[in-house]
Amino acid sequence: MKIRFAFVNGIWQLCMVVAAFQQEQKSNPGAAYKDYLILYSRKTANLELIQFVKTVSEQFWHWHGVVWVDWTVTDWNQNLAKDRHSPVQQILTTFNLSHTSQVDEIWLCKIQFLAERLCADIFSRATIFLYEDGLHTYAPIKHLVELPSVNLLDLRATLINYKNLLQKWFSNQLEWQHQGVKRSHIRRIKTFYSVIGKQLPIPSVLQNTDLKVVDPSLLQTFFSDLYDRLQCQFALEAASGKKNALLLGSNLSHLQSFPRQHEVAAFATVIRKLTDQAYVIYWKEHPRNKKPLFEDLKEMVSSDNLVYLSGEQKIPIEVLVSENKVDLCCSTLSSSLFYLKQIYGIKTVTCVRPLLPYLKGDFLRLSELTLAHIEEADQ
Repeated sequence: MKIRFAFVNGIWQLCMVVAAFQQEQKSNPGAAYKDYLILYSRKTANLELIQFVKTVSEQFWHWHGVVWVDWTVTDWNQNLAKDRHSPVQQILTTFNLSHTSQVDEIWLCKIQFLAERLCADIFSRATIFLYEDGLHTYAPIKHLVELPSVNLLDLRATLINYKNLLQKWFSNQLEWQHQGVKRSHIRRIKTFYSVIGKQLPIPSVLQNTDLKVVDPSLLQTFFSDLYDRLQCQFALEAASGKKNALLLGSNLSHLQSFPRQHEVAAFATVIRKLTDQAYVIYWKEHPRNKKPLFEDLKEMVSSDNLVYLSGEQKIPIEVLVSENKVDLCCSTLSSSLFYLKQIYGIKTVTCVRPLLPYLKGDFLRLSELTLAHIEEADQ
């Protein structure tokens, strides 16, 4: 029986890998696996959320084992063999394995960052499967090693560029400090399981991988089952003549280090508009937010028409709406704007445009991608 490791770092990642397992099971009903769940986190993670994921993980899938490891790889000794680090040994010991080569498959949500690249390096004999990590899957991905272009008119500059590349390689600077995917890892990918990959362009480095789309009807059934298994109490009951609107909190100001009031103001503007349009507004905080945005939001807008879903922060909104009627969903930058639209046909809008001046890197690119595919709230 094959051994399959699922690496997960949040509640949505757990949803996506199990959905991919279910789709794989439909394609290969006779295949048998021993499935193990590895929750990996850094010291800066929302540990309360990771503990919640560990607690509810058995409601998602039948695991042969579950372990939570501190995967703060920036603290690792670069001179030590990768498989000798204590989190790796903790995984092997917990699952009664003697060597990393015993693992047949590893399932990762991404492969271009150091934490996940190390997973692929350590379990080097395993076939790699990718599952969707929300919008971040569709951020541009580059190769870890990109050969400098050759300028025949300036060979000296070309030689300097190659010298710098070799220095970074032999000093392990490329390995430990740079983003990018290894070509050897790309060759090991068997399948990439996507949900919204038909809506958005696949990163060029993944375009030759086998893409399989998870069936929306499978996701509807899966989320509805989770609603019952997790004993969700969430219920929307709009007053007569009113519609239900969901606002999904974000944590961009924390991740991108800009003043929090700008993020709050973007939502406050939407709340005032939806109130004028006779919506009953439900606010759900982002699962990873340690300090809820709602604490600041209620000081800017009237709370008479605003319901705070205080007990449901850690549950994915896709689970909560599976048994409720939602007319509209709004957020700044959120994968759920794409998932709710595709899985349930819910109208989704974004209010991210006022935050563009404060965003950079992948968050700016994904915000621009969202604006290209999702209607704006002020239209």
